[in-house]
Amino acid sequence: MAGKQKVYEESMRIAANFIWDHNWPGAVKAYRAALQEFPDDPKALVGLATAYFELEQYESAMRALQRALKKNPANHEALGRMGQVLERLGRLAEAAKTYVYAGNLHAKEGNLDEAITEWERAIRADPDQIQARNNLAHAHARQGRKELAVSEFIAVAAILQDNNQLEKAAEYLHRARQLAPADSFVEAALQALQAGKSIREVQQELAKSTPFEEETALPAADEDLLSFAALAEEEEKAPRSPREQAEQKAMEELANILFEDSANFQGLSMSKPEIDMLIGQAIDWQTRGDIPKAIETYEQIAQAGLKRGAVSFVLASLYLQNGQIEQAIAHFQQAKTEPDYALGVHYALGECYKQQEDSASALKHFVEVLKTIDIQSAPPPRKPEITRLYNELVNRYLREGDSRKIMHFANSVASFLSSRDYRQKIAEARQILFDSDGVSVSAWIEFLETPNTDVVLSAMKRTAEYLRQNLPMTAIETCYQAIEKAPHYLPLHLRLAEIYMRQENLESSINKYLAVAEVYRVRGNLQQVIEIYQKVLKVAPMDVAVRQKLVELYIGQNNIDAAMEEYQILADAYYQLAQVEKSLETYQEALKLSPKASNPKRWQVDLLHRTADIYLQRVDWANAARAYSQIVQLSPEDDKALLSLVDLYYKLAQTDKALSLLDRTTTLLAKQGRLDRILEFLQDMIQLRPQEMPLHERLAALYVKLGMREQAIAQYDHLGELQLEAGLRDDAARTIQQIIALEPENVEGYKQLLAQIKGGI
Repeated sequence: MAGKQKVYEESMRIAANFIWDHNWPGAVKAYRAALQEFPDDPKALVGLATAYFELEQYESAMRALQRALKKNPANHEALGRMGQVLERLGRLAEAAKTYVYAGNLHAKEGNLDEAITEWERAIRADPDQIQARNNLAHAHARQGRKELAVSEFIAVAAILQDNNQLEKAAEYLHRARQLAPADSFVEAALQALQAGKSIREVQQELAKSTPFEEETALPAADEDLLSFAALAEEEEKAPRSPREQAEQKAMEELANILFEDSANFQGLSMSKPEIDMLIGQAIDWQTRGDIPKAIETYEQIAQAGLKRGAVSFVLASLYLQNGQIEQAIAHFQQAKTEPDYALGVHYALGECYKQQEDSASALKHFVEVLKTIDIQSAPPPRKPEITRLYNELVNRYLREGDSRKIMHFANSVASFLSSRDYRQKIAEARQILFDSDGVSVSAWIEFLETPNTDVVLSAMKRTAEYLRQNLPMTAIETCYQAIEKAPHYLPLHLRLAEIYMRQENLESSINKYLAVAEVYRVRGNLQQVIEIYQKVLKVAPMDVAVRQKLVELYIGQNNIDAAMEEYQILADAYYQLAQVEKSLETYQEALKLSPKASNPKRWQVDLLHRTADIYLQRVDWANAARAYSQIVQLSPEDDKALLSLVDLYYKLAQTDKALSLLDRTTTLLAKQGRLDRILEFLQDMIQLRPQEMPLHERLAALYVKLGMREQAIAQYDHLGELQLEAGLRDDAARTIQQIIALEPENVEGYKQLLAQIKGGI
């Protein structure tokens, strides 16, 4: 057992490394090795499924997940991945049910936020999933989110109306009215139900005419106004940045030292009362704004041996305020060893390096804050992906080496982290911006660089909700309003293109996508351009202009294999558009590029086959023969090329070449044990060329070799007749002798015929 455990652990370690490097085939192999030791291990099964998922082998991923769920139906990680797999397989209703089940489990365990996330995934997969919407309505109501709860109750009512369950629909609308008695959307839905009109259509029309934010009257009572003002003032004074929050925590910890037991202060050069006195003095100097005296007093505390993160952090913050950056960095580094202060330390170090104009170091520390917060709130399966996102984000800026741009982005991140509710914004941004297409470095950078992050988040969130409710016109209006405030935030424009696509307004959608792609190209963000072109080509695969641009981008990035694949699709598109010459030209361009590919020979053989096929369809035997000859030079055992070339030599009246190549191919296939292939070819050739005696002779000999005696006799008999008709009596005599050697039933008749031929009769 110990040996099995060791092999298992080593395999899982190797698999984790492969996952980190995105080496999915390697991960599959490693997870399989682990499962050989423990076949039902849930971690290995889910890991294997994840690797298969990334390889787009969804059926294999599903089988692995089914094994994991059979062992433990409440495996959250397996359920989440199963939902994703089912979505990729197009089994959206099943995916939605899986998400609902996962959400229900979270709810039973008291994790309502996680449950809501799963139920939202369910309605994204299947907008008419009643149980998911019902659960969401009750969950939102429980959390005091009345607008969202009302929206879900109305959505459930609309689905029930479509299913002709009118009484239940009315019941849900009355629940919505209880939550929001004066809500215009609820009243409109009730009236629509009573009048026999579509709730969906009425809601959509009402959304078009309703302003985005209705003005709310201020409370009339002066006391209420004062309480709101006091609350706003309190919020304004509250610490915002991670450093300020950590400093507040440190000050609270220092104040609490006064109440700690003296036993905790053994081994110091000062007594507990002396330490208490110094802490009181230090806090007093700090409160009065006398930074030098506060620093001096905290230094005495530190030198007395009180090694606490709170002391180091407060002291470092004071040095930072006093402009003594090197001392601040040293003390912040000491405080970093305590996890409670790590977040504030990274932010503070970012500020320090920013003042020293060390843009690279500042960026690393600010981004580390983002990464830490994001990982804390992310589900376990996405943590490696999020880590990769932030590492790539930093590396992208450092590779460019433009200190001005690095500092600009560092300032944007610092500003974002100083905003109120930055933790919530990070979680919302990740969910809204990344959930549909996976984590995008470009989208995240753009978001952080945008001054109006609140506007962007709100617009992206609301448009997604409007699309779920099938309200595309309202979503479009929301996009336009947000674009006015954040015109340079391109994902808003991409969302607009997505909405057009949902409306099946392909022309507007493609035009918008291409306009955004051009802006990204000017900005130098070529990866984003590639992703947009790929989206366009999914809906317009015959757009040869876009595909040509995509080929050029891949070549520019030295991604030759991807360029080769696109060249093939482009050439095929030209062919389907009846632009045969353009198709051939494209194949020739691809052939010129092929030596730079990872496997030049494979690409060249494939491209030449495609070229030869076109020449065959054009009845251009000479060029087709040249293409197949090149294939045979590259791949001497390519039987399709060999046999096609034999046929072409016949068509070009090069019989000797044809027979020589035919004999060579027969020998090759015989060594491979594939005589059935040459048999089929010879039979087809004779059907086309019944007078070609060498073909009959070779087919008869092949029948003999295969033990097909009757067929051999019949073939030799027919060959003999052809030879006699052609006046080739000596050849005919040899053929009859071949028949006699096979001992046919009428052997005497063949002997008489042989005698007649030899006798000149």
